[in-house]
Amino acid sequence: MSDLKIVLAGSDRIDELEAIYRSLYAHHVEVSTWRPGPPRGADEAWSRRRARYAKTLASPDGILLLAVVDGRVVGALIGESEENPEGSDTFEIPAHVAHVHDVAVLPDARGGGAGKALIERFEAEMRARGVVSYGLDVMAGNDSARRFYEALGFELADMVFEKRLTA
Repeated sequence: MSDLKIVLAGSDRIDELEAIYRSLYAHHVEVSTWRPGPPRGADEAWSRRRARYAKTLASPDGILLLAVVDGRVVGALIGESEENPEGSDTFEIPAHVAHVHDVAVLPDARGGGAGKALIERFEAEMRARGVVSYGLDVMAGNDSARRFYEALGFELADMVFEKRLTA
């Protein structure tokens, strides 16, 4: 990608994420192999996610990174760090951890290194905060995301099973 920059941004730039989130929403609807109900619709989904982003970025622990190519925002990462998490009863949990809520790159910019650059910058920012590990969730059926994260050194750490109850 020509002129890729990763920019640390604030909540004043949330509205620039709408197209990126809408592409993520469409991707999730397409690939998800588990659906608790019908899709909400892109407008409602964006409204809900926008509120979530605002809440995350209202905290000093929240972080928003933008991938910008030639002045155009083509990707984003939003996450947050946490001190002294509740964690596991079985294993000791590090005192400083983080979680990535969303990483997304517009379809026409995928494969150009923006996603990897967002992850690398997030890791640098988290190291500066004293974070020693972080996680993220991958939707069942999102095999391309799983391959992407595994190529970056992520390991499967948890599985969540759901079961629908019939009346």
